[in-house]
Amino acid sequence: MVVISNGFGRFHMSWAAEEAHRRGILDAYITGAYPTSAAKRLLTAAGLSGNRRVARLLARQGTYPEGLISASFLPEALMQVAVALRQKHKAFKTPTDLINRAALRGYGASAARVLGGLKGTPRLYHYRAGFGGASVARAKEKGMIALCDHSIAHPALLDHFVGHQGAWPEKGEGGRIDLLWAHILEDIGRGDHVLVNSDFVKETFLHFGWDETRLHVIYLGVDNDFVAGMPKSPATTEGGSDAPLLVFAGNFGTRKGADILARALQPITDLPWRLELIGPIESATRRRHRTFLEDARVGALGVVARERLAASLVAADIFVFPSFAEGSARVLFEAMAAGCYIITTNNSGCIAEDGVHGAIVPPGDAAATGAAIRAALQNPQKTSEIGAKNAELVANQYTQADYGDKLADLYRRLAGS
Repeated sequence: MVVISNGFGRFHMSWAAEEAHRRGILDAYITGAYPTSAAKRLLTAAGLSGNRRVARLLARQGTYPEGLISASFLPEALMQVAVALRQKHKAFKTPTDLINRAALRGYGASAARVLGGLKGTPRLYHYRAGFGGASVARAKEKGMIALCDHSIAHPALLDHFVGHQGAWPEKGEGGRIDLLWAHILEDIGRGDHVLVNSDFVKETFLHFGWDETRLHVIYLGVDNDFVAGMPKSPATTEGGSDAPLLVFAGNFGTRKGADILARALQPITDLPWRLELIGPIESATRRRHRTFLEDARVGALGVVARERLAASLVAADIFVFPSFAEGSARVLFEAMAAGCYIITTNNSGCIAEDGVHGAIVPPGDAAATGAAIRAALQNPQKTSEIGAKNAELVANQYTQADYGDKLADLYRRLAGS
């Protein structure tokens, strides 16, 4: 029934492929670099199996059979060149955007060749935004319905949300859009239908007058790998501190509300708290909030394995994520699955409701964020009870299997249209 095109990395499209295969409806899976049997033999023979990057590649292994996989290594290698170039030369944005666009177009051309060689005619082509390119036209030539998967706010709103602390512009208006996001937006437009991962993302497309019948929403929930890596109980607190633990996970920078969180927490001096920051810290944020980051109550763990993230979330009381713009941040589902009380914004694309799963605060409002944190700290029993209910909700309604059921239902509806 369906061909799924993942693009690069262990993206949620790989879960879609696993679930489609489990239901017997996956005809082919197209992806970037993948640990095929041949690749694993080559890496082992070269003595690279212990390399960190190779380990990340091996972690992309899915539960679908290798005979359904078409892996495209070169386009992803080209994008890695662009990433390395940008890290060394921050001013090289346009050149690296051009390289990235070339990598995406190369992937799309490779996917088109795979589609051209398929026997039979699958009904659907489910592709990741930005990675469609020439393959979308090839899919349509073969009579397939093109379903584009997009997992963040409309590209023309991202810059505005960041520059205006999450505030919406007037209907139909947006912000600056760069070369790479322009490519992704064009790719989204190629789809017959667009699948997004939250009602918030859907609203960002309706903001520009998109036909609502083309837009479909399925929340991702938590994947099997994360659930398998969650400890059953929190580890013993380092140093013996019993202060409530708050966690933020993600790129600690402007878009995800780093400034707001720092300004919200600093005035809370009359209540005990600890904060763990998981993920990279933007250099500008590090400069602006040096004093905050040097506070003994704040610990910066950096980039960690998912098992370590899971352990921190299971130990946490409160997960704070005051983002200006997301799709539906996966880490919010992970935090809920781990039993956290949630403090976030509507712009995070979370399923959380204010007063039910935690607190929903206006984006850009440090005072409201601080008040929500203070209220949670002052009511530990209520905070704990809500966290436990959050874990139960995710376990019952937002697992990878639940995502697969909703996705299979959408496939059937689109194939029958």
